[in-house]
Amino acid sequence: VTGMLCAFALFGQTTNETTIEQVAKKTSSLTQTFVEKDRLTTLTISYTQSIDEALFTYSIPSPLFEQSEAMKAIRLRVNSFTKEHGYYFYTYLGADVTKFDKDLAQYTSHFKFLTQK
Repeated sequence: VTGMLCAFALFGQTTNETTIEQVAKKTSSLTQTFVEKDRLTTLTISYTQSIDEALFTYSIPSPLFEQSEAMKAIRLRVNSFTKEHGYYFYTYLGADVTKFDKDLAQYTSHFKFLTQK
């Protein structure tokens, strides 16, 4: 009986891990990336339509980074993105993330888009 329980437990784990990997691959293959460049800044939008979510990443050389400007640029773009894609409203999914590399600063916001029912 113990051997059978171990076999079922092993089978359950393998099936679950495979399903998670398949979902992750399927989701990542459906993600569209849009890159909008300015003279000094880059705004990258990674949009997954199947789950109505997007990551907006604002990049600029580190010495020129100002969080308020990054927030403003993303907010303006997310407002127009909401209308362009036929959504009604958006909400933030978690706290914004700021990363500093040697020469580049990146500010990322994660959004969930909502449709009107």
